[in-house]
Amino acid sequence: MIKRAAACLLLAALASSVPASVPTRANVEPAASAIQGEAELHGLRFESLLHEGLERQDAGDALAASQAFTRAIERPEFDALAPEVRHAILHQAAGVAIDAGQLQTALRQTQSALRLRQDEADDWYRLAALQTDLGNANAAADALRHLLTSWPEIANDLPQYLIVHPIFVTRADDDLRLALLDALFDANWTGNGIGSDPAWIELALLRLERRDASAARAAIARVHQPMDIIRLRADRRFDAIVDRDDPRFDVAAAAEAHLDAVRRLTLERPDRLELRTTLITALLATGRVDEALTTADDALADLETFSDPEDAVWVHNQRAIALRRLGRDEDAIATLTVASNLHEGGGLNVSQVLNLGTLHTILGQPDEALAAIERVGHDITGYGRMVEESVRFRAAIQQGDTEMADLALAQLALGRTDAPQVYLEALLMRGDLDAAAAALAGLLETPVHRQTLLDWAQTYRVLPPAPGEVTLRQHRARFLARADVQDVISRYGRIEAHPVYAARGIE
Repeated sequence: MIKRAAACLLLAALASSVPASVPTRANVEPAASAIQGEAELHGLRFESLLHEGLERQDAGDALAASQAFTRAIERPEFDALAPEVRHAILHQAAGVAIDAGQLQTALRQTQSALRLRQDEADDWYRLAALQTDLGNANAAADALRHLLTSWPEIANDLPQYLIVHPIFVTRADDDLRLALLDALFDANWTGNGIGSDPAWIELALLRLERRDASAARAAIARVHQPMDIIRLRADRRFDAIVDRDDPRFDVAAAAEAHLDAVRRLTLERPDRLELRTTLITALLATGRVDEALTTADDALADLETFSDPEDAVWVHNQRAIALRRLGRDEDAIATLTVASNLHEGGGLNVSQVLNLGTLHTILGQPDEALAAIERVGHDITGYGRMVEESVRFRAAIQQGDTEMADLALAQLALGRTDAPQVYLEALLMRGDLDAAAAALAGLLETPVHRQTLLDWAQTYRVLPPAPGEVTLRQHRARFLARADVQDVISRYGRIEAHPVYAARGIE
């Protein structure tokens, strides 16, 4: 990775970068001397812009620094510099532009840097990150593929979002996703210990579509987590390579093996709170509620010992689930309230705000639910917006506010492709089972929604219904028992009962 010192060194290089066409003798003709003086003046202006950029950066004014660097790069003197000096300037400028939120500028400067040299991993990382942040899925996937094939050893150091977005969120074209997943597979990516099973399921699907069953089997050989084993069992697309009677695909055994594996990882990496969160989730999945709560309490008491204390919001989240399982609903609310007031990524902790609102609706507390989600602003994902509208819809139903319920349901219908299961549950809560059946049939036709909906239809261990869940549980049972619903589900998969708690939501 290029260090900031390179930017300082480039200033020294400028001292010897006077264009060759400028005379260096003192006794030149007056006209020639004037030309030389003008050239030297331009050179000084160019160098002063670079100095200004560095000084503004040191002062914390990223926007002014970015503007100074950009003006310097646009000057003709820049093109006369040696390639390695131009690359150093472009690299420095792009980093400052990122700090200033000038992503398009940073992208252009990073692309220019790569035209000068392609052997710098940090440039490729920046390119992948910028294309991801700008929503350019295909370009992000291709840049990330190049990064992984050239430097496979860094795979587990990459942030999860960088990998997840082009594969699952913005979804690059299938050929590009396949190439990226192949690169991850060859790099032995493990998600830095927390699991990469969804990626191998997606890789297996893409390989099956290309009639490469052997390669698809190799992909699912890396799938070990219980929720992902369930996905392999539930989806008929895997029937050719998954024997549901094979102990390898036994859900209870997978849950225990996964728990053992996570225990080992937490002992090997005691400084990682994210792994502790994964352990708590695995304990909850297998019903070890008391141990999950103790593990959460111990972690929160020793936050200063972890290298990633920002993951505390999810420890609180899982702690709230454990408290609910123990019948301590008020304590669960208090824990989620604490989590919702913590910052995540430098901004509002939207996930726990929404989970707090959801929990209030589960407990039949609509006023508190609506108050909880008042803090949600506009900076939210499509899925998050669906959860927000779901909280609003459930609260309106509980309050008997038909107008609010209708408005929320209309928003849920518009965004149903962001969270199809959330839309279905709203229809079921209203009692419109016919509309839910029609929606399910249409959504299952689209492969991208299939696993989400098949997962939603499975039977898991659950708590007895809380006041706000009674109607939904009753209507869901009636819905899944309907012949037309069973027919459409059996066309694409199957429903099974599993001896684990689902690792989702706030239940």
